[in-house]
Amino acid sequence: MTLRTRLEDATGLSGVRLAVGAVMASLALCAVLWVAYTLFIAPRKAREAAAAAKVERRVGETAVATGKDALATTERVIERNTRVETLTRENTTRILAAPGANDTIPAAVDAAWLASICARDGRAVDPACEGLAR
Repeated sequence: MTLRTRLEDATGLSGVRLAVGAVMASLALCAVLWVAYTLFIAPRKAREAAAAAKVERRVGETAVATGKDALATTERVIERNTRVETLTRENTTRILAAPGANDTIPAAVDAAWLASICARDGRAVDPACEGLAR
């Protein structure tokens, strides 16, 4: 045993050195963990959060675009239906105002007219078209 060891043992300095060494080792470990978190974990979490936000933003944009498309389609259908209804009313008015509109229609002409109307896809379910060839 050396004089230094004996003096340290007598004064308790070896315990202090041990405690200081443990504190220093703990601080070093904390520093290493902090550096590892800063370099590896925090950036990954930030990338994941950014990716999730990007996906959410795109989902929102897609939903808005889909809604706009649906609205535009609905508006076009309404416009088309309005044009068809207006044309149908105008044609009906013209036909009823034409000379001979109140005359009796021959049965063969009426049957041919009904068959031509029933040949259209939209009239396939019309009860008046039952039993007629398409």
